[in-house]
Amino acid sequence: MGKDDLFHKRRETRKKRMHNIKTTRNAKWLILCEGKETEVNYLNGLIKEINKAKGSNFNPKIIGVGRNPSGLVNFVKQCFEIRDSELGKVSIPYGKVVLVFDKDDFTDHDFNNAALQALKSSNIDFVAWSNESFELWLILHFELQSSGLGRNQYCNRLTEIFRKEKLCGQKEHYLKNDKDIYLKVASRGSGTLEKAIRNAERLLKNKDLNCPSQINPGTTMHLLVKEIIAEADCNS
Repeated sequence: MGKDDLFHKRRETRKKRMHNIKTTRNAKWLILCEGKETEVNYLNGLIKEINKAKGSNFNPKIIGVGRNPSGLVNFVKQCFEIRDSELGKVSIPYGKVVLVFDKDDFTDHDFNNAALQALKSSNIDFVAWSNESFELWLILHFELQSSGLGRNQYCNRLTEIFRKEKLCGQKEHYLKNDKDIYLKVASRGSGTLEKAIRNAERLLKNKDLNCPSQINPGTTMHLLVKEIIAEADCNS
């Protein structure tokens, strides 16, 4: 084999390698959650049911990071430091990066700053926040929650709903580590995903999304769900 042929072969190999990296990146999502259990369990259940219904193969990487909102934004940088041994340069392994976090007991400044930082970051594609708690989004599957509650109150309200819907015993409580949480809120009682989306849209109507700490109650989880459904359609 001559030098020209060898050069051509190596160039084609590099082009193929770059194409494979780009294809893998576009097909893979990274979803980073502030909480380690509730959000992760819900999203895993949601995606499993969507894949089953659509015959799709959408398989994002979902990680419960366990950091405050600003720490979650900073954590993203660590997820992109993957060096390609063949190309000798850093390759970004994810086509879309999503953050999921709540207001909880974090300050207004930390909550707002994280949301705005994430929107400005070139490495972050989407932010799904809830004020004050992710449990708001779960309640919206059953009813419109138009007044703000504290974190414990949201959990108490979910317990009331679960007992009424016979999703738990009369002496049992809503559990944040429930691995079947998606099925319970979206298919085993009167709760539905469609109802949650409609209720979330009503809460955000005419609201300034640049200041999420002032939107209580409010959540953008429905926007993430729509993105996930659209991506699953592309993978079906």
